[in-house]
Amino acid sequence: MKKFSSFLVVLLLTLCPFTASAGNFCGDANCDGFVTISDVATLIDYLLGSDLDTFSATNADTNRDGNVTIADVSKLIDYLLNGSWPWEQTFTVNGVTFKMVAVEGGTFTMGATAEQGSDAYTNEKPTHQVTLSSYSIGETEVTQALWQAVMGTNPSNFTGNPQRPVEKVSWNACQTFITKLNQMTGKNFRLPTEAEWEYAARGGNLSQGYKYPGSNDVNEVAWFRDNSYAVGSSSPDYGTHPVGTLAPNELGIYDMSGNVSEWCQDLYGTYTSAAQTNPTGSTSGSHRVYRGGSWGVNARYCRVSYRLNYTPTGISSNYGLRLVLDDENSPKFRLSETVVEIEVGGMATVDILNGSGSYSVDGGASIVTAAIDGETVMVTGITLGTNTVLVTDNATGATTVLALIVREINDET
Repeated sequence: MKKFSSFLVVLLLTLCPFTASAGNFCGDANCDGFVTISDVATLIDYLLGSDLDTFSATNADTNRDGNVTIADVSKLIDYLLNGSWPWEQTFTVNGVTFKMVAVEGGTFTMGATAEQGSDAYTNEKPTHQVTLSSYSIGETEVTQALWQAVMGTNPSNFTGNPQRPVEKVSWNACQTFITKLNQMTGKNFRLPTEAEWEYAARGGNLSQGYKYPGSNDVNEVAWFRDNSYAVGSSSPDYGTHPVGTLAPNELGIYDMSGNVSEWCQDLYGTYTSAAQTNPTGSTSGSHRVYRGGSWGVNARYCRVSYRLNYTPTGISSNYGLRLVLDDENSPKFRLSETVVEIEVGGMATVDILNGSGSYSVDGGASIVTAAIDGETVMVTGITLGTNTVLVTDNATGATTVLALIVREINDET
C-alpha cells in the first residue's frame, strides 16, 4: 500500500493542478472548503493510517459506497483531471439553502425487475432498458422553506417545521414554482422525467438492486402508512416528517420512498419492451406521473418501480416534488477507471465512456502496449512504478489520463 501511494502522490502532484471551490463538498477530505490535490494527499494519508488534524470520512467517500478506500482516491483523481464533475451543488434562495446531488448517466432496467416480486403491478411491465445522460437531482424533496422563499406562500397541510416537504401542490403549481426559481437562480431546474426519477431512486450506477430506494427494509428509508398514518392523527408522528431524517439511498438521496409522492414531468403512458434513450414519457394523454409513495400509503406503493398518475390540477397532502438540474458540465469523454494496478507484463483494460468512437493513445516508452480496441484501452506495463497513458478523442481533441501502477509479480501493495 505504501509503495502504491507514494507513486500515486508523485503522479498527482504533476497532473492535478486544478482547484474547485466547493464548500462542504464531496471530495473535500481536509475540510478546507476546496477540492484540490491536498485532499488527495489527505485521503492517502488516512488510508496509510496517519494521524490527521482534520478529516471528513463523509467527504472522502467520493464514490458513495459507505467506505473510504483506494477507489475513492481514483474517483477524486478523475474529478481533478477532468475538472468538471460536481458531485454536489449547493444553491441558496432568499436565505434558504438546498443541495443537488449528481447522478452519473448510465443504462438500467426500468420497471418490475425481479426484486419487486409479486408486489409489482401490471403497469410496471414490461421491463425495458433505458439509457440516461448525467443530471443532478435534489438531495431532498422541496421543503416548505424553499417553496415559501420562492412563492411567498406555503400551501401545505402539515406545517410547524419548514423542513417538512411542501405538499398540496399540483403539477401545474410546480411548474410555476420552477419558473420563478429559475428566474431567481439563472438555472434551468425542472421536474425529473419518470425514468430519471426511477434511475436515481435505484441508486444510479451505484445501485445495489434494492426493492425500495436504498434498502430492502422500507422502515429504514420511508415515512409511510405504518409509521406516519397508522399512529393516529393525535400522534406527533402523524403526517409528513422533516426531510432527510431517515437513511439515504446509494447516491445519498433522501425520502425517495414515502413522506410525499413526487410529481414527474411526463405524461402518463403504458410501457413497451423497446430500449429507450432519455425518454420523456407519453406523447398523448392528460394525466401526469407521480412516484415514490407517501406518508399515507402502504409499503407496496413505496417501491422503486411503483408508478401512478393524476390530473395536473390535482392537489393532496400526499403530493410534493423534487427538482432536477441538467448537468451542463459533466465530461463527455471519460474512462471507466483512471487508476489501474497491474503486475509487470500484466494487461489492464479500461472502458471509454461517452466518447466519439475514434481515439488515439500514447503510452510513452515505459508502456509495452497501449492500444485501442473499440471502446476499450488495453495497456501492458513494464517499468515499475507509476506510468501515464494519454488517451485522445480524435473527434474533439479532448484528452484524459490513465494512471498505470506497475508492481513486481507477487509484490503486496
